[in-house]
Amino acid sequence: MPISIGILMTLNSTLALTMLLPMASVALVMKLLTPRLHRHSLTVQESLGEISHRAQENFSGIRVVKGYDREDQQAGLFSSTSQDNRDNQVRLGDARGLTHAYIHTAFGATFAVILLLGGLAAIDRSLPLGDLFKFIDLTLKIFWPLIAMGWIAGMYPRAVVSAERVQELLDRSSAIQSGSVRVKDEEVEGELSFEGLGFTYPEAKRCALQGIDLHVPGGSTLGVVGPTGAGKTTLLEMVGRLHDAQSGRLRLDGTDVRELNLDDLRRTLGYVPQDSFLFSEPFHENIRFGADEDLSDERVEELLLQSVLTEEVAAFPDGVQTLVGERGVTLSGGQRQRACIARALARDPRVLILDDCLSAVDSETEKTLIDHLQREGRGRTVLIAAHRLSTVARADQILVLTGAGAVEALGTHSELLSQAGWYRDTWNQQQLLQNLEDPA
Repeated sequence: MPISIGILMTLNSTLALTMLLPMASVALVMKLLTPRLHRHSLTVQESLGEISHRAQENFSGIRVVKGYDREDQQAGLFSSTSQDNRDNQVRLGDARGLTHAYIHTAFGATFAVILLLGGLAAIDRSLPLGDLFKFIDLTLKIFWPLIAMGWIAGMYPRAVVSAERVQELLDRSSAIQSGSVRVKDEEVEGELSFEGLGFTYPEAKRCALQGIDLHVPGGSTLGVVGPTGAGKTTLLEMVGRLHDAQSGRLRLDGTDVRELNLDDLRRTLGYVPQDSFLFSEPFHENIRFGADEDLSDERVEELLLQSVLTEEVAAFPDGVQTLVGERGVTLSGGQRQRACIARALARDPRVLILDDCLSAVDSETEKTLIDHLQREGRGRTVLIAAHRLSTVARADQILVLTGAGAVEALGTHSELLSQAGWYRDTWNQQQLLQNLEDPA
């Protein structure tokens, strides 16, 4: 471009200067409109994100939407979000169109001046006709990059906004950092010590856990119970360092879990969360997901037996090859929970964490499953959180949490029944309800 401008100046400096004025104005307009383009690009990206969010929520929760007859309501919300996006897109299009319109106007005005002044100069022979055509050709070579820059100026702010949103995610670093102490699976005994453990969620008004002092011998079973919101899930998640204690410490085999290599720590655990998440893969692949090495078909069958799934899986259209829907939508709640238990057992963990994962299982299946878990859990530390107290009745010790996340009581099932408190009251209520449901 500088070379072309230099040649134009040698051909006719007056004509060249008249061409430079529109070029300078184009640069000024692009600079002035860029913040506006950036602002509208940001609102467009945010509205597109809101559309994706609403669509994903409604597809995932389609049964809830249908069950509450809220199809029209959700369709209206999606339509409103789409209209907001449309309006944002129109505003962005207006800003981009204004940029392009000014560039093309400047382009047309420049050629009008060249044709007028250059034509007059060619008539009075002060500018040779050949030089006039050279002028036109070189002006085209200069302006087409400007037009391309106009298109780029329209797309650049949107690209910048997208890059900024991605960079925000890339720049986030986890507050949970891996320790340096390495440990092998076979060396882990599973002894856990909670020493004055306390934790509060960000912006929460009260502690989720406070002053938890507890010793869990390796190979034993701990039941964790308490009212809703007592901190049962938080306590179990801290074993795998999904949260770190803000006060006190948690030790595994005498070593603070914050000092352990994070991969090594989590490799020793088998975790079954409350939300029984399954991937949109064949059933057997969901089971194999828990193992570090590929599992034989015999091992998969063994895991199905342990999780009381053998007969139900055999009734599936394609057996263990049956494709489960997104998040296991084609399975019942109890089947999803037991599939997640089988997945956790697949890695043969030293510490098995079960977070209220038997809530959707009937009493008979629960009893059989607990028998299997106790048999398979010999030598393995098992932590079970539950609302149904029959789930933890055979645990070696049971921790009862208060609604404030503190320890109310600790003992065996018989010990807790012998003293007044939340555990005995809740046990009596649940037994009464069970007797009413099954009078036989």
